[in-house]
Amino acid sequence: MDRSHRAVVVALLGISALLSVGCGTNELPTVTASGDHDGLILDVRLRPTGESIRGDAVVRNTRDTAVHLDATQCGRVTEVILARTVLEADGASYAGSLDAVKQLLLRQQRSNQNDDLFAPRGGTTGSSVPECVRPTRPVTIAPGGSISESWELPFATASGLAEVGSDHMSVQAAAVESEDAETLRFIDILPPGQGDEARAGRAVSAMAAASAVVQRVPTHPNTGPSLGQRFDKMIASEAIRTFIEARPVDSWRRATITPTLDGRSEFRAVTTDFEMALRADLAPDGASIGAADIPDDADRARTFERRRATLPPGIDVIPAPDAPTLTDDVIAGRLALPSGRVVADASMTGAAEAMPQVAEPGDYPVFVTVGRSPGSPFEQVAFASLVVSEAPTVSWVDGTSVAVDGGTAGFTSAEGSERLALGETEKAGASDAAFDSLTAHDDLITEVPIGDGLDLALFTSGYGDGLYDVHVGLDAEGKPTRYVMDFGIVHLGWPQP
Repeated sequence: MDRSHRAVVVALLGISALLSVGCGTNELPTVTASGDHDGLILDVRLRPTGESIRGDAVVRNTRDTAVHLDATQCGRVTEVILARTVLEADGASYAGSLDAVKQLLLRQQRSNQNDDLFAPRGGTTGSSVPECVRPTRPVTIAPGGSISESWELPFATASGLAEVGSDHMSVQAAAVESEDAETLRFIDILPPGQGDEARAGRAVSAMAAASAVVQRVPTHPNTGPSLGQRFDKMIASEAIRTFIEARPVDSWRRATITPTLDGRSEFRAVTTDFEMALRADLAPDGASIGAADIPDDADRARTFERRRATLPPGIDVIPAPDAPTLTDDVIAGRLALPSGRVVADASMTGAAEAMPQVAEPGDYPVFVTVGRSPGSPFEQVAFASLVVSEAPTVSWVDGTSVAVDGGTAGFTSAEGSERLALGETEKAGASDAAFDSLTAHDDLITEVPIGDGLDLALFTSGYGDGLYDVHVGLDAEGKPTRYVMDFGIVHLGWPQP
């Protein structure tokens, strides 16, 4: 639902003049909002409780034909959010690379102001959570049919409400018609309130002012300068401004300002020109403190070799509709295995155990195989490979499974994993360097040293978080030939155990 209220039909019915008191604030009674999209009707009934806002949504099909709806990953067909109507100031405008970096910061700023998402409830009262059933097809409503769902937003989790208060928020609900009867798109893949463009022309929306439902003043307002305004102050530093302006506009990949424990903030920005980030300490108003860490020629980004995509020996791709096409292998370098023991991990904190299949000690090529979905210009990592022998692979066994909860995973040696388990300061430095380098290589793969002649290979995990298997190829003598972490964006025909 966009905040310009385009194509939104709103009806507010039955608002009583009586006020009730709850949580130390005045609250208004039930409010009803409705929307109509070519006979697909969405009715939402909103009411306050002492500790939350409850919402009951009903999607009705008044057409003569069935309606097919996109759904959440747990099978719900509506989304209810509390959206801000006033956002933090962007600050000044720029051209060229200054604008490119600032736009990345403004993206972070807007992300920090995410809308508050209502949670699903099993009924119109109580806070039980309904069963999560992942759908595989769009949800169908027959002519004359309807679907009812209940939602709740506890005030304790409503960060937007705490920051700006009810006068600057609106309750927004939506249901999204599928592109066709067979194509399911999940409506909760993007953060709340950020799916407007993808839903254009397919959504039915309903909206009500939050102040019509509940009256609450800000309890934790943001009173300092915004990220955009702090950037404006920071680039008064000639060294920082000059470095940013010298980089190509399209080379910038990440820029963030994050708080630190000492009350300052850290600015960090990565360009594809360098594997080290531009970094500066900032005062609360954004002024640069001390000398910034500015990359130099020693930090120039490496050019990774590319070749035509290859498959693991003896493994074929099983065709599937709309599956990505494998295009290239991107070779990051060689990974050191002092004892031949390999660790596949996502957190890289030293907690994972080495796999039981031990290679010959040495250093070995590590690469990812990437692909593109039909019509997409973006590459995705299909699987990552560590090749430890040129001997023919005659069989495959399971090595381990990796639980990804941050969009990245990696290979390192057992010794490297032990080193990553050292003190927090050293570990944080290695982690920051690895992620900066990965960003500079377009979030595909990198290989970075972590000290004592050890290194790690870090790569993105296909479509994101999940549980992914590592398969180990064996030669005729049962010795490992390669380790392959499969992210499932193509269907590989691994042998069944």
